[in-house]
Amino acid sequence: MKLDGPAIARARRAQNMSLRKLQKLTGLDRGYLSRMERGLIRESADERVQSIADALQVTSDDITDKEKNVTAKATKTPPIAADENDLRRYTPEEVIDNRWLPYKSARVLREKAYKGEVHCHKDGGVISFTAEDIRKENDRHAVVPGQRKTRAA
Repeated sequence: MKLDGPAIARARRAQNMSLRKLQKLTGLDRGYLSRMERGLIRESADERVQSIADALQVTSDDITDKEKNVTAKATKTPPIAADENDLRRYTPEEVIDNRWLPYKSARVLREKAYKGEVHCHKDGGVISFTAEDIRKENDRHAVVPGQRKTRAA
């Protein structure tokens, strides 16, 4: 079960119980219990969690992370891409070679991406662009006929 270490510590302290006493009541190592409370041990066997809950006179739900014990269920259906190309990711070199964005080189595009100046994905430090990113970036740079840029005074 996924543990909520701080909840264990709060329950123990609320009863003015020492780690030594909890150790005697549960039969678990004091160092192990301490690591649990500090969040260094995030999962434990159900019987260990239950023995701690029994010793603290609380329910096992009180000392576990309920949200992490529940299996996630989708509430909405995922969006379906209209085209397989919408799912593909492009490198900065591909974007520049195909002239999809108005930048002079892949290096300039990559630098702007690292600075957060263009829409992109940074998965594991690798810059990539989806068709949606390219569309957003083109919309941002689009020039509307009849619209004048005003300068700040």
